Amino acid sequence: MILRRIKAHVEKENWFAVFLDFCIVVVGVFFGLQVQAWAEEKDRERQEAIYALRLHDEVTELQSVRQPLLALRERIVDNLFSARPLLYSETDRTLTEEECDSLALSAILTNPTDDIATLIELQQTGGLRSFRNENVLSAVRDFLLTRARARDVLEGSVRAVRPLVHDYPALMQIAPDKDPSDRFSGLIVCDLSAMRQDIDFMNTLSWNAAAYQEHVQSNRRVSESLEGLHQALDAFIDKPHEIGLEE
Repeated sequence: MILRRIKAHVEKENWFAVFLDFCIVVVGVFFGLQVQAWAEEKDRERQEAIYALRLHDEVTELQSVRQPLLALRERIVDNLFSARPLLYSETDRTLTEEECDSLALSAILTNPTDDIATLIELQQTGGLRSFRNENVLSAVRDFLLTRARARDVLEGSVRAVRPLVHDYPALMQIAPDKDPSDRFSGLIVCDLSAMRQDIDFMNTLSWNAAAYQEHVQSNRRVSESLEGLHQALDAFIDKPHEIGLEE
């Protein structure tokens, strides 16, 4: 329609009408592009809001799931370092049941769950481009990097530690009347006097304790970065509240 009009005006050499028709076309195209851009931005904002809400809920759930294992690992590393001095000096105190059990647990290393389903989806589909909030994007990048470092630490720690119960059966024995799944219940019987006489055992324990501590610290950093992501999402969706990681 508009092209026929322009052609007719050209044939009549009505240049003013041609100019008006041309302006109408340009303005129409401009407004059409603006409407399309507005619609695309609205769709992006909608996707951003949906993903932010999903991420928030999954981060909150992940923090809750990780907490029990993190607390257990913190207890174990504390017990390892409270037990070590007893091996190097004669004292009236002996190993507690919890300290003895922790020696056996020092070779069991796994990272607490650290995957987020929505974040995996965003990475695979390129959906992170939907986000314009720099605080959220920065928190996501920090979490991914910190998590990758923790996984590297785990790989090194697993290679470093040795299973003390398996390697030193004369010094540590599993109590026959205990359930192996019941931690800190006197599961292991430790011969402290014999441990003090075995330099190889003490060196191995020190090595295990150092590797275990580094593993715990790296996961602590993951939890801190996860909390940073949680706070960034809280601020973005205007849903402030406290998770409160247990000490």
